Amino acid sequence: MTNKQFLLKNHGVSDYGWRVLRECERTLHKWAEDECNGRIQWDDETGEPHLYHRDKWGDYVGKGQPVFNKEDAALDRARKMAAHYGLKIYHQTDPRGCALYVYSDSEMEGARYPIDQCYNTRATAIC
Repeated sequence: MTNKQFLLKNHGVSDYGWRVLRECERTLHKWAEDECNGRIQWDDETGEPHLYHRDKWGDYVGKGQPVFNKEDAALDRARKMAAHYGLKIYHQTDPRGCALYVYSDSEMEGARYPIDQCYNTRATAIC
């Protein structure tokens, strides 16, 4: 059973709901990659993300204009979609794996640890 099939069967998530969550996961994953690689960096003074440009050696050093914060937008959309089905989200910021997980309160019952320590066993990856 795939993660999509599990959510459809056990939580009543529609195909449209899955597609929205999957789109949010892809956006969050790309954002995390860009932050990790230095393409997106946060301005210390304004707190806004900026898109950086590469120099001739391929390093991101040229500060560009502020960029729309797609991370916050994707998280907001994912939270709303998950809440529609009685679910919550967990955002994993490490770009080496899945960026978005969903879970219900019942799936967290009996957990000895908070979601950030057991997301890979208690939540469903949106990948």
